[in-house]
Amino acid sequence: MLKFVKTQKGKDQLAHDGFLYNSNGENKTTNTRRWRCKEYQSSKCPGKICTSLDNVNIVEGSFKPHSHIRDVSEINVARMKKELIQAAETTSEATSQIINNVLQVIEPLLRTLKIGI
Repeated sequence: MLKFVKTQKGKDQLAHDGFLYNSNGENKTTNTRRWRCKEYQSSKCPGKICTSLDNVNIVEGSFKPHSHIRDVSEINVARMKKELIQAAETTSEATSQIINNVLQVIEPLLRTLKIGI
């Protein structure tokens, strides 16, 4: 199953294999959606991938390599932001409690990555 995170503007980003991709159009003839590396605008990274229109499968042979290394931590930060925003919108808990709850969930992950918090 493919994983997605939301941008600050609420758009989906595909999180795959340590890279983040922005949607770059659809092809209704082939029933595919094109995704371009999120670093395309800033550093012209050529990384691309295609998925099925329903975002269930990656189209075999559609991967184009990136010009930079993977950044799994960036994906984890995006997921943490998503968790914080969802919790803030759906609970009446204090901000400090929401942050503590999210940190309890992600601390084990951060320890395995040896990232200090």
